[in-house]
Amino acid sequence: PLAVRARMGACNRVYNVVMRALAGVAPDRIVASGHDSTNAVGLAHFGPDRYRVYMECVGGGWGAAEAADGEDVVDAPLANCSNVPIESLETDHPYMRIEEYAIRQDSAGAGRRRGGSGVRRTYRILDDGVSFNAYSDRHRIPPWGLFGGLEGSPSRHSVIRDGEEIVLPSKTNYPLRRGDLLVIETAGGGGYGDPRERDRAAVRKDLESGCISTEAAARIYGLEVEAVG
Repeated sequence: PLAVRARMGACNRVYNVVMRALAGVAPDRIVASGHDSTNAVGLAHFGPDRYRVYMECVGGGWGAAEAADGEDVVDAPLANCSNVPIESLETDHPYMRIEEYAIRQDSAGAGRRRGGSGVRRTYRILDDGVSFNAYSDRHRIPPWGLFGGLEGSPSRHSVIRDGEEIVLPSKTNYPLRRGDLLVIETAGGGGYGDPRERDRAAVRKDLESGCISTEAAARIYGLEVEAVG
């Protein structure tokens, strides 16, 4: 009975409810929760030539299913936004520089099938007078797993300024300064099934690719220390 903004946020929550409701009757046909959010981030700056506005929906991890791991760093299942290449982004918006664009380690919910990984993306601010705005979700309530699968990590936005970290809310307008590092971390997907049942070769592959840490491989998946080596 209430109005909502950013319609895909509400649509994704309905999608989650349907998946959770069907889990008991069609467990082999549903997926765990993922980042399932429009992670819309924007930067704006009035430069010497004109006003420039950057806006992008940064993807996260999908939930795992009975037959497959969740996809890494993709848009929500009900959306179709694409990735913006760093080269064109920096050319069009000279007030920022991308310093990191990587899989967010240990963000995927563990399971017999693991959830998809989220992303860590950092923006170095090169001019004063830049404003950051965002509407996102999954910052407080993490993506849920199914049938023993673990939760994915929630999303997180922060600013590193003069050595201090400022954690930002999921919906915000925030003024940035030259030298700030804006850090966008998106949620990973929930896992499916008991993590201890995951194929050992798949755990080693996740470890080698940097998706999971050595500590997580040993503690959560039970991979022997010599195998982690």
